[in-house]
Amino acid sequence: VCSSAQVDQRPSVVAQISRQIVSMFGGLFGGGGVALQAEQDSTAQPGKKCCISDPLEDINLEQFTELFWKYVKERPAANPAEQGREYSGDRDTGICEEVKFETTGVMAFFADIKASFYFKYSAKGDEFYIDQYAADSTYTKLSAKATLKFLPDSRVELLYEDFGLRKAGPVVKGTLIDDIKKCGYDDVTVESDQDSISIPGEKSAISSALDGELTTEALWSKLKEVRIDAGGEEQADGSIKLAVGGIFATTMYSQIKFDKESDDIISHDYLDDDTYQDCQFIVHTKVVQSPVRVERWSLPKAQVVSNEKFASGEGKKMIDQIIAFKE
Repeated sequence: VCSSAQVDQRPSVVAQISRQIVSMFGGLFGGGGVALQAEQDSTAQPGKKCCISDPLEDINLEQFTELFWKYVKERPAANPAEQGREYSGDRDTGICEEVKFETTGVMAFFADIKASFYFKYSAKGDEFYIDQYAADSTYTKLSAKATLKFLPDSRVELLYEDFGLRKAGPVVKGTLIDDIKKCGYDDVTVESDQDSISIPGEKSAISSALDGELTTEALWSKLKEVRIDAGGEEQADGSIKLAVGGIFATTMYSQIKFDKESDDIISHDYLDDDTYQDCQFIVHTKVVQSPVRVERWSLPKAQVVSNEKFASGEGKKMIDQIIAFKE
């Protein structure tokens, strides 16, 4: 039996796992010597910012092209929960990739997730593209995109853009079922990517019918108590700020509140930003009636990522992994 504080690490850990999944760049692996300069003007997409590497030693465009395609199929796993990959297509039409993901062992305790995530890789001249479709197996809803451009002086430009696509897949499902169970509903099940009840035309993760009466405000009261028991601090406006660690040794920060006007529990997740300023995604939770069910979806921040943190972290790791295939 775990304490409330231990149990309430799960949403934080799910956020960390989610960040690993949706990142196109190996989150737990990497290293090497290439440096990237942040906040540079993009030539691939003028008007946008990007990161640009130092010149790559003894690598020309032809060689970089071969390294990129080798990276596509031979790069190390981005997360210990990665279980395998399947490919279709070719260089001319684009290579589609299904990454199979399943948490096991201690990771499964924190976040029980079994799902596939989809990517497409393509190239044209001196530009290389990685399209991310999250859990969309039809490859139609573009969630994020990385563009690499090999420059004439052997530097590499990297532009990464998250389009802020609404999420209601297996990661959102995992957080919802965990929260509902912590509120005392042990027999609940949750399905991902269902037709939204509260916003027709959209998708949500939706629970099975719950016994008894429940409103969004009543669910908020239960979740608020759980957050406070886990060390959350109530703010003057009634919201709860919470900072918890996880299995990746990263403290995660969030602030959750109940919006009575919209009948919505809203969680602002800042990942590892301890200033609570740079919100990376907003999670919405509502209780719907007849029958009583709980609905949840997540809205990531739409943004071009080109800051120093990205340049020295995930962006650098990607370039390092590509050039590591150079013999």
